[in-house]
Amino acid sequence: MKGYSVDAGRVGGAKTEATTDSPPWPGAVSTATRIMPTGLGGFLLLAIAGGVTFGQAPLYSSNQNQYFLHGLARAGFGFLRQDWLANTADPTPVFSALVELTARYLHEGAFFIYFLLLAGVYFSGLIGVTVHAVPIDRSRTRFLAYLIVVLGMHSALLATLSLATLGVDLRALLTNGVAGQFIMGDILQPSMAGVFLIASIYAFVRDRRMAASIYAAAAAVLHPTYLLGAGVLIASYAVVIARETRSVRQAAGLVAVGALLMLPVAVSVIVVFRPTTPAAWAAAQDVLMNVRLQHHALVQRWLGAPAYAQLVLVCAGLWVVRRSPRLFAVLLTSALVAVALTIVQVFSHSASLALVFPWRLSVYVVPLSASVLTASLVSWVHDRYGETPQRARLVAWGSAVIAVVLLLGGWQYTQRLADDDRQDAASPAMDFVRRAKASGEVYLIPPALERFRLYTGAPIFVDRKSIPYKDLELAEWYARSETAWGLSRLSDPALVCQAVTNVAGRYAVTHTLLRRAQVDGSCARLQPVYEDAEYGVYRVVAR
Repeated sequence: MKGYSVDAGRVGGAKTEATTDSPPWPGAVSTATRIMPTGLGGFLLLAIAGGVTFGQAPLYSSNQNQYFLHGLARAGFGFLRQDWLANTADPTPVFSALVELTARYLHEGAFFIYFLLLAGVYFSGLIGVTVHAVPIDRSRTRFLAYLIVVLGMHSALLATLSLATLGVDLRALLTNGVAGQFIMGDILQPSMAGVFLIASIYAFVRDRRMAASIYAAAAAVLHPTYLLGAGVLIASYAVVIARETRSVRQAAGLVAVGALLMLPVAVSVIVVFRPTTPAAWAAAQDVLMNVRLQHHALVQRWLGAPAYAQLVLVCAGLWVVRRSPRLFAVLLTSALVAVALTIVQVFSHSASLALVFPWRLSVYVVPLSASVLTASLVSWVHDRYGETPQRARLVAWGSAVIAVVLLLGGWQYTQRLADDDRQDAASPAMDFVRRAKASGEVYLIPPALERFRLYTGAPIFVDRKSIPYKDLELAEWYARSETAWGLSRLSDPALVCQAVTNVAGRYAVTHTLLRRAQVDGSCARLQPVYEDAEYGVYRVVAR
């Protein structure tokens, strides 16, 4: 059947899988019924529909304050070149280079377009893998119903409604990994490079071996934390190829391509972030595990009912794909490696293993499992009740209505996040700093005000969100963070005055942003340059 990929092992009894008429765009969905455009057209349709439905937060939000800093600083954004953190070791240099080039030569709106394009890769790969395992596209009605359900699973509307009514984020449960880790979030950040892991799996099940290895490596190049996941995928591909072809040479070639691409990243991580001293390394690991990354690194923090529910979901997904040999082998290997290394970490209490995040492999295993399980359930319902012209029309019109609702829900979510930013009580003070900042100024701010640095373009003392990863630099961040947190908790203006004076004397801080309740005008060292009902900006006068 033209444009349709079949599993020869399932249909014809052969031991290997065959494909026909591969779509021209990597990751594009090929459907027998042509219910949606294939190739570039289908990719762009999924990019827009999936990205808008998911929703985007405004620039610069959440983890972007961490991962955009180095690139924006090098591009000359404000005076960020003078920021302490911007001069620490960069954990994601390739992503930072993308940010720098964009900031230099394009409009910042390009970052939203990048998000949509990566969403297109994600949904194309996800649906492509699913269609390979479950022939959902044999019926126009069945495929359309599946497509709407998958978009709904990833929608901002589902996240909002489920939190409001059930107190549980069903979107996160169905599409995220464990430990608060995920591929698709509502901002562009390095973790979105995980879309290439899903594209890699899709390429592999379609027997595009070199492409599969390249895509997996691309994820690790953009975000080194995917080195383990990419390595596990490529290794599992090699084992499958060796068993199918009885050729070690072909398997080795696939491994060699991935290893060659990932080697510079691995070497860079080892060289740049190697321990300075055993004591400094141990202290840094303690800060990461028990202070900054508890929600990602401590198994006891994330291992609960949601994680167990996702484990059941993965088991169900594996059962569905058991007759697709390649896909089953790849997903089973990733799931077993993640579970096995998690168990090893729990019993060994190894901080180094915990900070490799072996459970991060769940970021592609969970959504793929949810997708194939959805397709299987949709197929079961379709086969049970059959398809009549009336039901086909009902599904078509219903899907159109639901699609509009999901798109509007995603748009409303995006607008709500933008409104929340505009209504932030600190926005007027930050607007002043953005206009009035000058070279050589360093601002001491409340550490919870994590978007100050990128919003204003002004260097800061520290915030709680953005951290370095080199051990001695992380120790410096922790010392600064503790100082800033202590100051933010003070309510006595005299104590605030003394604390700001001490910080300014030690770290050459020139300005501070304080809550108005922390200042009463009695501190000669704090000269007001801006005040409103909530916050004030003060120049720290030298002794």
